[in-house]
Amino acid sequence: MRVRMKEKVLGLISVALLAWACNGDPERAHEPDIDLELGDSEDLDQHLDSDDADGGEEEKILYLNNLNGLSDLWRLGVAGGAVKYLAAVDGRSQWPPLTAACTFQNMNLHVWHFTFLRTFEAYADLTFEAYTDLVLRDPSRIWWAGDVRFWSQVPHPRGGIGVIAYSVYGESEGGPEALFAHLLEVDARLKSCMPNISHLLAFLPTEPPQQEQTLALQDRLADQGVAVVYPRDLAQGVPFEVYSEGIAYGTLQVIPLGERLRDYGLRDVVVTQSAPNDIGIVAALVTAELQNPASHVNLRLVEKGIPNAALPSIYSQTVVQTLAGQLVRLQADENGVEMRAADYAEAAAFWESRRPVVPTPRYDLEVRELYPFGEMPEDAARFCGAKAENLGHLYRILEPEHRQDGFCIPFAWYHQHIVQNGIVPMITRLANEPRMHSDAAYRRSMLKDLRNRIRQAPVDPTLRQAIVAALQARYGAEATHTKMRFRSSTNVEDLVALTGAGLYDSRSGCLGDDLQMPGPSRCLDGNEEEHLRETLALRLIERENHPERYWLDEIINDIERDLERSRPIEDALRAVWASLWNDRAFVERSYYGIAHTDAFMGLAVHPAFVLEEVNAVAITELDESAQPLYRVVSQHGAESVVRPADPTAVAEVMTFRRGAEGPVEMNVQINSSLVEGNLWREDEAVALARLLFTIQDAFAAEVYPELRPLSLDVEIKGTRDRHIVLKQARPYVRDVSLGGP
Repeated sequence: MRVRMKEKVLGLISVALLAWACNGDPERAHEPDIDLELGDSEDLDQHLDSDDADGGEEEKILYLNNLNGLSDLWRLGVAGGAVKYLAAVDGRSQWPPLTAACTFQNMNLHVWHFTFLRTFEAYADLTFEAYTDLVLRDPSRIWWAGDVRFWSQVPHPRGGIGVIAYSVYGESEGGPEALFAHLLEVDARLKSCMPNISHLLAFLPTEPPQQEQTLALQDRLADQGVAVVYPRDLAQGVPFEVYSEGIAYGTLQVIPLGERLRDYGLRDVVVTQSAPNDIGIVAALVTAELQNPASHVNLRLVEKGIPNAALPSIYSQTVVQTLAGQLVRLQADENGVEMRAADYAEAAAFWESRRPVVPTPRYDLEVRELYPFGEMPEDAARFCGAKAENLGHLYRILEPEHRQDGFCIPFAWYHQHIVQNGIVPMITRLANEPRMHSDAAYRRSMLKDLRNRIRQAPVDPTLRQAIVAALQARYGAEATHTKMRFRSSTNVEDLVALTGAGLYDSRSGCLGDDLQMPGPSRCLDGNEEEHLRETLALRLIERENHPERYWLDEIINDIERDLERSRPIEDALRAVWASLWNDRAFVERSYYGIAHTDAFMGLAVHPAFVLEEVNAVAITELDESAQPLYRVVSQHGAESVVRPADPTAVAEVMTFRRGAEGPVEMNVQINSSLVEGNLWREDEAVALARLLFTIQDAFAAEVYPELRPLSLDVEIKGTRDRHIVLKQARPYVRDVSLGGP
């Protein structure tokens, strides 16, 4: 597939801006041949960036208060033409020096509102929470915020060709009437600041709730002179847009129209309707809807050098339908988007040329003892994995109420399981089969068969007896009805160069369930059962009222299984072993050049958390300042903050700095969408900070002395009796090869 430009210069503003970026002269940018008044800009020198006095005039403009013509819009815009604005809210005092009706920032200098504001002395200490209060939340908002962009070939709702589309950041909770009032005000404000081109303005709703509300308001808005365009309108006359050029190889994952992108990885070329807000690292992204070049999603992909483009016809391309699930080569550049089938040899050569360097996995298959965390020998990672070893470090550092009490199951037992049950030949064959890298459907099918063989094979009675003895020795009479968590601890995760986060599975097991027939687990206590039944009832009502929320089926099925099934420890053990062969784990090991036959699964076993209040992940020492920055992302209950079952759930984000006497500048920047108020009480937040300081110092001195600077990725639970437990610590990997953390 090759899509080429139909027009030399008239079609896409992005091409003109790319030319401008190359020669540094905005007068050489090819302006569209349309009859518009291109007014002169105001005195540009009044808003020069004093830190760049030696640069050219266009490089020094920090912002403009008015856009008097398209030339001003292009002067401030990056490739793609989007310019971010701040517009005064009626009746509210603005913060000097930005007291004018509008402020349009130079995107060549600052692509984020937040960093732009912090260039001013008055806002130098602005927190992200304060920023969102100022531009997003109705009670405290003093500025409207969004971006404006010119689309030369889009028909305007009031006639003619050419639209300046503007977005408006906002919360959807106020409903249609609040949105109606907001749009009347923003539309009038922007028109006053763009006098010569105000007739081209039209509101562009960007998020689905905003689009739905705007559709219901469209006639009323038109009566008030507010024009509206939708993402589908912008595709008219635009064959493609490329936001990040490059070449990529990967499995073509085609997400059906209307469905949300959920599971993807480093070697997936993703085709989807629109760019998801939470996209991580993929091989490449192509959307049917045009993207905002200044969006956070787009900027993240640009920073990492990941090819990214919009192609409105992508779903109708025969080659896309034919190659879905196959290995492809994608190239995105100024000529368009080209996609073709690829063979594994050329893809492997490409990946090898860009592969990050990671150490060869270590493994000791001789150690068989189930060591308690508190008695872990030196360098236990070689036989039990870094996760289990670090749990041993946490056990020695922390007081009992803040640590886990458990034991590890070494690699040797997994190895014995696959040898005794004749599974090794299948592993060897799949690890060396090229089709496993070129055919996603085949790979998923083969790995599913392999996992089933591991889960169905009998466990060595000697190991089962050792696990029972370890449980009884540590938990006594409580062992039969204490839900235990069996967690992956491989030799290819929690490493200095590779976290492997989310690749492998954890499972719960109950010793008492090994002694009875299938049925509700003997480790399901009354409080947990009551909570599960209440949650199930609410989710069933939610699904009935919102059948479009596809993720509810999986959540409901999980709750029903938790209420009905038993959890024998052998099933938990084998399920974790089998997860060494999860699809994403196989793909990621391939990406890093790790031999699959060198991967071994150990386990860390400890009591499961039941009805926890808070689930959190913290990153320590995010900068090297005198008072380093810490970030804690938390969610209510057991909901994951990394891969939530409910994709609409918003996690709480709290930051603080490490002062001489304790945490300082502690701020909750974003609140959880699941509860009112903060998840951590003030005293708990301070206690959590001090615990993080403790393990940061201990791990820097004793565990990772070779890493400077050291940041830790720490998993945390707030228990139902409000204890703070640190359940994992590993190095926070900044992957330089991918252009960022």
